[in-house]
Amino acid sequence: MRTESTRFDDVLRFAASRGICDVHFKPGCRPLYRRAGALIMRREEEALTDDQLIAAISSRLLPGQVARFEAGEALTFSHGLAGSGSFRLSVFRQRGRVAVSARVIPSRVATLRELKLPAVLGTLATAPSGLVLVCGGSGSGRSTTIAAMVEFINTSGTLTRHVVLLEEPIEAVFDDKLAWIDQREIGIDTPTLAESVRLAMRQHADVIVLAALSTFCDIELAVSAAEAGHLVIAGLHPSDVPGALRLLADRVPGDHRASFRQRLASVLIGISAQRLLQTADGKGLVPVVEVLRNNEQVWSLLAGDHDPMASVDVMDAGIAVGMQSLERSLSERLGASEITHDMALSHARRPQMLEQFRRGNTAALDSGGLF
Repeated sequence: MRTESTRFDDVLRFAASRGICDVHFKPGCRPLYRRAGALIMRREEEALTDDQLIAAISSRLLPGQVARFEAGEALTFSHGLAGSGSFRLSVFRQRGRVAVSARVIPSRVATLRELKLPAVLGTLATAPSGLVLVCGGSGSGRSTTIAAMVEFINTSGTLTRHVVLLEEPIEAVFDDKLAWIDQREIGIDTPTLAESVRLAMRQHADVIVLAALSTFCDIELAVSAAEAGHLVIAGLHPSDVPGALRLLADRVPGDHRASFRQRLASVLIGISAQRLLQTADGKGLVPVVEVLRNNEQVWSLLAGDHDPMASVDVMDAGIAVGMQSLERSLSERLGASEITHDMALSHARRPQMLEQFRRGNTAALDSGGLF
């Protein structure tokens, strides 16, 4: 007889085997799957009751999580299944009953090439020191991109590097190849993010990876570690580069803003920002990615009090060093027939520039300066 735990795992295994990215559970409903941006149910599957879902989740909790779960606290943790990879489970309550959202983490870390990401991300990942920000909203593939950058360090570098990943929870699991990789889960392997960063610095990490920067204190930690000579790769939630620059400024207390801008300008290596769009055939997702690399113009933009939208002009003009704006990335996907014209237009910040790129007309670009 299948137990609640077995039934729950069978759903997760099915999801992993079919390229599904998310599974949602709530009592009395069949599991809901997200694949290539679409939500679907399987008629042949049975719903789990409230008691069955609680039993399935309770069997996976660590002793320290049980009391928090029983008190109604929302929890996020990893769950591994042999042969199917791992899953990030987010457990919460809705209408007083337990619900679960599961994100499928593939058993093998995909490469930058396989993910169709810009090659310049490999260059950013192998910088000797500084700060690299990888941006994107929920479901944008940001964590997958960070994992691919770590795997690039692990497989494509010429030097062995000590990489420390600080996650909550641990998702992709790495095997040491060219790199020595430590993965620490906040709240289990180490109490806080701040303590984890300090420990990584004392243990001479070459690369420190922070899954997400949520507060000014987190951002301050990342900048301080970069100033100390480490390469810091960190996730940030905005879906575009101007939004990331705006967030960085807005999170800083007013009396520290000027000095922080100078510090950020001194350590920033680059910013990527991505979103996933449904392919033209409706069967998959493809990334569109903005890339900004620090240069004299960017330094002036960051250190001064300029409009973050000025970064778009820098990206348009910086194609020779791997920079690209959202519209250029959209035009490339459109030119390869990977997305529809309507899809591209719906995401473009500057529809007219998208059309110019699509026609190969870049004469309107002004590379003579920002301000």
